[in-house]
Amino acid sequence: LSSGGGGWVSPVFTSCLGRVARMRISLAGIAGDELVTLAADEDCTLREIDLRVAKLPFVRTHQRRYLYGNTVLSPARSLADSGVSDGAQLTLVHVTAWRVMTATR
Repeated sequence: LSSGGGGWVSPVFTSCLGRVARMRISLAGIAGDELVTLAADEDCTLREIDLRVAKLPFVRTHQRRYLYGNTVLSPARSLADSGVSDGAQLTLVHVTAWRVMTATR
């Protein structure tokens, strides 16, 4: 991965089926700032994309959710089945795990 104009750019990689990736998708933070552009294939699942995103130095280890428009994407569905196409922008949301402590006397 290398730093691009304002975000990170993933090198071209093979798709989930071993083909050369045919689409590019970008990930933006909740404030709209572009974080990374990834080469992908429509057959890749969001879970496979998340495994690549998790390796980025600025990504937290908390649970992550991906939005496409107003829709929360399912990790098991392919990009194509989720309606994601070449040039799409997904929003990466970090979900913080809440820790609650209680006490009694």
